[in-house]
Amino acid sequence: MKAKAGYIKKVQLKLWMRMMRFPRRSCRGIGLTSFGISDAESRVVLASYVKDSGEDDPVVQIAYGQGDDRKVYHIHVNDVDISNASDMEMFALLSYEGYKGRTAPGAINNYSAYKTFESRRRI
Repeated sequence: MKAKAGYIKKVQLKLWMRMMRFPRRSCRGIGLTSFGISDAESRVVLASYVKDSGEDDPVVQIAYGQGDDRKVYHIHVNDVDISNASDMEMFALLSYEGYKGRTAPGAINNYSAYKTFESRRRI
């Protein structure tokens, strides 16, 4: 079952990258989630590793929206302060960690594990 979920995630990332018209040469999709922007609306958000950023200063591109509403951010992973990071910064960092093979045991992905932990911590 885990292999099937991984396959579905890979297909979703490829389709989303086509919809967002990302140049495949410069970015590699590494994460997909959704952020609530109101009580009734959310946005699908894609994390992509910027290939030419290098291991010494890895950069993750976060993008959502389309057309005039499209937003793109570049997060320098090494600069993320986890004690004061936004959800977007944590999504970038944890997507990168998953891409590098450092994953939370038993979780769908690192960001999902983080959100679960955060929601339980607030109770």
